[in-house]
Amino acid sequence: MPQLILHNANIHTLDESRPHATAITIDGDRISAVGDDQIVLEAAPSDATTMDMRGSTIVPGLADAHGHMRNFGMMAEMVNLRHAQSYEEVVELVRERSQATPVGQWIQGRGWNQENWSDKSLPTHALLSEAVPNHPVWLVRVDAHAGVANANALRISGITGSTPNPAGGIVGKD
Repeated sequence: MPQLILHNANIHTLDESRPHATAITIDGDRISAVGDDQIVLEAAPSDATTMDMRGSTIVPGLADAHGHMRNFGMMAEMVNLRHAQSYEEVVELVRERSQATPVGQWIQGRGWNQENWSDKSLPTHALLSEAVPNHPVWLVRVDAHAGVANANALRISGITGSTPNPAGGIVGKD
């Protein structure tokens, strides 16, 4: 595969020793050179494809069509439930977090997966509400398509046994 040279660009490198450049060489799926137009173009083989970027800006980045990038920072504060082997273990992890969390402050967790448990039933609020009554708790399943809240969180959120299902969703009640 021939090299691709992008030149006449405004490249932000995020490299403190060279924050800006005007040309970049791409070999397959790798960046092999970043520098000024003259140096990069002179070093290019004769079969390289060149593209004049006409001053367009190029920035390093990740391309992820379904990454929920905003959540990564938030997850650092959540209770990690990915390795829990039962709902009882999930509840114990949350109870432990509650001991170090001021009363009334929300506790959030992420990553439980009932498919990894011997009892594959979806969790209900009862055990969670009993173990952690003084904090609102919201726990999201590994795929973020289901969650369980304790009674405190349900009360604060105004969710009752008569709360209707939202459009396109279901409020499971136990």
